[in-house]
Amino acid sequence: MRHPSRRRRRSASGHHDGDPHGKRTGSNSGTASHAYLTHLARQPGRVFTRAQLLDAIRGADAEAFDRAIDAHVKNLRRKIERDPRRPRYLLTVHGVGYKFAE
Repeated sequence: MRHPSRRRRRSASGHHDGDPHGKRTGSNSGTASHAYLTHLARQPGRVFTRAQLLDAIRGADAEAFDRAIDAHVKNLRRKIERDPRRPRYLLTVHGVGYKFAE
C-alpha cells in the first residue's frame, strides 16, 4: 500500500488529479492547448489575433500574456505537425496571429 502522502487524488469523476486519462500533469496547459486548437480548427482559414484567442478561451477578464499563445502553438505543432518548423496545419500569419489551414 502506498504511503498516504503519496496517494494520487481522485476528482469527483473518479479520474486522478482531474485528468481524464489518469495521467498526472500538474497543470492544465494541455487542456488549454487543446482548447486553442479546437477553436482554430472550428473555423479553418480564419485568422485570429492572440488577443482574440485569449478572449475566446480564457475570457476577457483573464490575466494572461499574449505570448502564452505562442507557447501553446509551439507545443501543439510538436504534437500535430510532421515537421513543426514547417507547419502545414497550424499556421502563423505574420504580424496578425494564427489560423488553422483550410
